[in-house]
This record gives sequence, structure tokens and C-alpha cells, in this order.
Amino acid sequence: MNYSLGKYGTLNNAVITERYSNGEVESFKVEEENTIHINGHTLIPRYTIEETRTRESPAIRLYKTGEIKSIDLEKSTTISIKDYTFNVEKIVFYKSGAVKKIFPLNGKVSGYWTQDDEYNLAESYKFKFDFTEFSAKLISIKFYDDEKIKSITLWPREKIIIHHNNLIIENRIGFSLYKSGKIMTCEPSKPVYINTPIGKIKAYDINSIGIHGEDNSLKFNEDGTIRALKTSTNTIVVINNNDGRLKVHQPRSVSLYANSDLKELTTVDVEFDNDNVIINKDYIYNRKEYYFVIKEKSYG
Repeated sequence: MNYSLGKYGTLNNAVITERYSNGEVESFKVEEENTIHINGHTLIPRYTIEETRTRESPAIRLYKTGEIKSIDLEKSTTISIKDYTFNVEKIVFYKSGAVKKIFPLNGKVSGYWTQDDEYNLAESYKFKFDFTEFSAKLISIKFYDDEKIKSITLWPREKIIIHHNNLIIENRIGFSLYKSGKIMTCEPSKPVYINTPIGKIKAYDINSIGIHGEDNSLKFNEDGTIRALKTSTNTIVVINNNDGRLKVHQPRSVSLYANSDLKELTTVDVEFDNDNVIINKDYIYNRKEYYFVIKEKSYG
């Protein structure tokens, strides 16, 4: 069937693959070459299947209101966004048509096509921000609606150096930005001492699995002060100024399953909200009413 996408063009030989609960079309696959025009980009949705690495997913997805949401491309396509040029295989859009997220590669990892195979295809891109300058291979980049970079997700084996408040942070997984370009979050690849309102804490999330770089464990306010972190190595002792009662928060080794010898080390999550210190999301301490002792936690 042929299907009109209005201002974007007409899809020839298209098959509806999904509908929303209200009956509106959610996605298509296409079986011949089509051209889509969106926000100055001319794009060809995927219409052939290459058995080794092609994902079996719809080539085009729509918002409920009919705007294009994403396109899986027939081949790697060069696009320009702000001051950057990328070769991409998948693009996600805002309803406005602005680019929301890009994937330089969009291959399917399987027994026939490994993560190493996909990594070897990846290109390195150069970036320069106030806090870092690097060249690395990327899984994805997310953008704000004005197409300023919001976050970058790195390939698992990639690491970059971030400079922040006289710190040198070796970073993995990725990082996110405020619209101003200031760093919002990052993911240390090894423990790093961070100055906090309650003392120096080693920030490191031993359990970070690295799905994306949009929301990482080390978080900063836009003015550069610490907002939150996770520690896998420090014990935090909280003491009530009035009665001397104390509460100990420390990483713990817990069983992954009932009656299992497999263990996982839990982190201590710490957030700073004005005068409040929030630990593991459930314990709120006002710094005027408590004081804090930071200790190293050792494991045999």
C-alpha cells in the first residue's frame, strides 16, 4: 500500500506493523526505496534486510499525533547537527522535527554478529567541551530540542578524562550536560575523591551497567557543586548532635538470589539538597542537626 505522511512525503509499498490503542498508525516497514524529508534532512528508511546485522524492527515510527518519531536508515547517512557532522544509521526526532537522538550504528548483536564486530565498525568522533576534549567511539548522542548536546553514550571499552573543580575523573559509559554546556552527570571508571558538604567521599558505582550516558551516578549542580554520588568504598556514620545516637550506612555484600553464594556489593547513595543529606533515598538528615564521619570500608 501507499501511505501519505503529509509534509514528510509518501511511502510507497509500505506495510503497517503496529497501531496505537486508538487505532492510529504507530509504525511501518517499507519494501522499496522511499525518501523522507524532515527538518532539512533527506532520508531513506530501511527497506532491505541484511541477515548478519540488520535489526528486525519497523523502519519508521510515528507519534500518536502523526509526526515522525524515528527512522531506521537503509544505509549509513551523513547528517549535520549544529557544529557537528555524523554518519548515522538511526535517528529519533522530537515532534517538531528537531533531532532528539542519533545512533551511529544500529546493528543487531547475535551469534553471527558480535559486539566486537559492531565496535570495529564504529567511527571515532572528536568533541571539545569546557571540561573535556576527546576522541572516542559512541553508541548514541542525545540532544535538547534546540539540538544542543544533552548526553553522550560511549562504547563500553571507551574511557575519557573529565576535568572538574581541579579533579581529574577517568570516565566510562558517558556523561550528560545542562543546556548551558555545563556537566550534569558522569560515571567514574574508578573511585575518585569528591569534596562534599560532609567531607571527602570516594565516588564510584561498582554496579553501574552502562546502558546509556543520560543519568549517571556522579551528579553535579549547574554551578559545579556536588548534587549526588554513589560510593562502593566508604562508610558514612551519622551522629545526632543532641543525643549522640548514630546510624551507620555502609556498602554491604548481599546474595543475588536466595540460598545463593553469588554476591553483589550494594552502594551507599548520597544526595545533597540545600542543608539536607539524603542517604539511600530513605534517610534524610539536616546538617544543622547531625554531623558525619566518613570512613574507609575494607573487604577481605
